[in-house]
Parts: sequence; C-alpha cells; structure tokens
Amino acid sequence: MKLVIQLGRDESVFALCDKVGQIMHSIVLPTPEGALDDGMIRNAEAVRELIQSGTSMPEFEGVHNVVFSLCTSQVITE
Repeated sequence: MKLVIQLGRDESVFALCDKVGQIMHSIVLPTPEGALDDGMIRNAEAVRELIQSGTSMPEFEGVHNVVFSLCTSQVITE
C-alpha cells in the first residue's frame, strides 16, 4: 500500500492506493489559507498540522510508503 498526498492551494487530497494504483480510500481536506502559494510552502506549521490531520485516519495507519505532490502553475520542460 502507498499513501499519496497531493497538497493544493485550496484543498489537499490524501489517498491510499494499492500496488496497481487503485484508490482504496481517500479524503479531501481544505488547505489552510496562505499555507501554500504556487508550489511553495509559506506556512510550514499549517502544512504540518494539515498532514498530521490527514494521516491520522485509521485507514492510513501502518503505511510506510508515501508520495508527496505540490500543485504549481509552473511547468518543467526539457
């Protein structure tokens, strides 16, 4: 199992996925205002509390593989 955390400006998604990427359980929480700005963490304490709140769900207990994603309007090209 893998926990995928997508942090966005307005809302953040926490999803538990199996080995093939199928979502087993997910929750969406509001991102604290001003905590993130275009892919940058502006308030680390608020983000820490958000992640702690999102990962405290019983369905996410015991998961050791975590993937983080920060939403941004910038595009990286080669």
